[in-house]
Amino acid sequence: MFDYMGDDEIICKAIEKAIPKKPLTVFADSITPDGSIVGRTALVCPSCNSFLLERQNYCTKCGQVLDLKEIKGDY
Repeated sequence: MFDYMGDDEIICKAIEKAIPKKPLTVFADSITPDGSIVGRTALVCPSCNSFLLERQNYCTKCGQVLDLKEIKGDY
């Protein structure tokens, strides 16, 4: 009736996203892995590598919880 194959993987991914991770910092005038040039220093999600538009508590693209405790500066 029910297919439970893969449920444990889904649960593990959900738990992993709930653990706060520090965002990555991309500095001005650098090149991202996808080849785009960064015009100013920015924060990037450590899980999906999308740019974070604000000092948000989670990534709006993938849902990763972010740890911004020690992040300083204006991003």
